Amino acid sequence: MSIVILLYSILFDTNPNAIIAKIEMLKAQALANSFALVTAFIYIVLYLLKIIAPPFFKLLLNSQFFGVDIASQVPKFSFVNFLGILIAVCVSTWIFGYLIATVYNRLIEK
Repeated sequence: MSIVILLYSILFDTNPNAIIAKIEMLKAQALANSFALVTAFIYIVLYLLKIIAPPFFKLLLNSQFFGVDIASQVPKFSFVNFLGILIAVCVSTWIFGYLIATVYNRLIEK
């Protein structure tokens, strides 16, 4: 049991187990959906940036790698590639978010 919970229970004359029971668990599907939506939004913004402002896209992408010319390695974009990558990225981040929530919920129960 945490010292903080123990001190809180002493100060406010409550049962420490009641405090632990109040800790809410994550909703796995909601977290997974939010991960996938945020990732899709970022990917779409970067895709549009590549189409609308290629120099800024190059600056933004290269600055993530301390100036190494990574933007030259990005393949030519087509709509089919865009959809395929978007689906793959959203599915993988959804699974990742679901796993995070599931593991968190299992660990918080103990």
